[in-house]
Amino acid sequence: MSSRRLSRRLGFLSTVLLVAVTGLLAMVAFVGVRSILLQERSASALRQAHVGAALVSNNVLTGAGNLPALLAQINSSSNTVSQALVFGTWESVTSLHPDESIPLPVRERTLAGHVTSLTTTWKGHSLVAVGIPLSAISGSYFLLDNLDALNHELRNIAGVIALGWLVVTLGGIVLMRRQLASALIPLERASAVVRAVAHGDTSQRIAPTSSSREIDSLAKNFNAMVDSLVTQMQRDAHFASDVSHELRSPLTSLTASADRLAARRDRLDEDSAHLVDSLQRDVATFSGLVTDLLELAQIDRGVEHLVLDEVNIHELMDRCVTLISRRDGVSLPEVVHVGDPAATCVVDRRRFERVLSNLVGNAVKYAGGVSALHVEIDDKSARLSVADLGPGIADEDRERIFDRFYRGQSAFNRGDTTGTGLGLALVRAHVIALRGTVTVQRHSPQGSIFTLVLPREGTVH
Repeated sequence: MSSRRLSRRLGFLSTVLLVAVTGLLAMVAFVGVRSILLQERSASALRQAHVGAALVSNNVLTGAGNLPALLAQINSSSNTVSQALVFGTWESVTSLHPDESIPLPVRERTLAGHVTSLTTTWKGHSLVAVGIPLSAISGSYFLLDNLDALNHELRNIAGVIALGWLVVTLGGIVLMRRQLASALIPLERASAVVRAVAHGDTSQRIAPTSSSREIDSLAKNFNAMVDSLVTQMQRDAHFASDVSHELRSPLTSLTASADRLAARRDRLDEDSAHLVDSLQRDVATFSGLVTDLLELAQIDRGVEHLVLDEVNIHELMDRCVTLISRRDGVSLPEVVHVGDPAATCVVDRRRFERVLSNLVGNAVKYAGGVSALHVEIDDKSARLSVADLGPGIADEDRERIFDRFYRGQSAFNRGDTTGTGLGLALVRAHVIALRGTVTVQRHSPQGSIFTLVLPREGTVH
């Protein structure tokens, strides 16, 4: 998983977690506030009801009279209503009948002799209904406390809590993403360096950072590993270069001797002539191997520098095909051009010719010849393909065909043993130097097609 994908996933998960946690806390806060306010209101109504019940009972027993006026005085605010049942007669300051104003469960339990307090919704209103039995006067006292105003306040509180939750959540998301981004920046940089090294740029190193000792330790170990790898690669490249150089002198002498023997072939017997032919082929193969090894060693050591030119890729392809055809004496199909005929591409001419020569040479030597040559241009890249007439490359060989010295079982099945296994390795090395890619696929109805993709943008030296 890339660091950007990891950042997005962690950001999404942390955002969901933050929203869930802050939302839960906001709900708990609102429920807690609502419960406290309702409990206080219910307790206050119950206390007021006991006081009112005592006043009503005392008023009746002492014969003070004017009970409606007393009930009006008992109401502490416009939200409360008092009603009393005295010797079977209802006394109230409201015109509503008790059946309409007092919830049925409260009336029934109170008339049955139980102190009752109930918070409920009745006739479209939220209220606290309290009933106190008055056994001394064969009656009951009821207090109704309307909670509509309290519910309005609770809605305001809910709005304030929701606004606070929104502000806290958004602020938390911003801060969390900033912290997450700052924590992942070193990982993104390290990931970019690792990708660059994996693609062959061994000059890249992970810069140390003061934000994390773990990342610093990782950077130190990774840089040491790359340094060791570069040292080993340079040692191997020097060794291959030195060996190849040392082989050139005796190889030149050996080639000259083989050519002299070949010049006197008509003086030799048949067996000796065959031996001379075999010697010439082996010397030629050996010479090609040494040349390829020297070229690869120079690429590994970075001795060969790019000489980039902005060229018309269609014309360059045609010229290279004509040159290869004349030089090697092979007949090649006409190049098929697709796209802007004036399109340019920034390439190294020598490397491009080397790549195309190797691909065409492989097709001619090992795959029955070239069946098609294509150039296709779009806004960002140039796609060049070489299709052959061979039996195709086996799936197990296709993944490793560009490895050094790997020729695949199919090469031996064709009866050919003259290849060195370095041609396609050189192709890939040159293509990578040109910031391109090279792949191979099956071609219909037969053979394989090698596709070279080069970026159209570059820097001309």
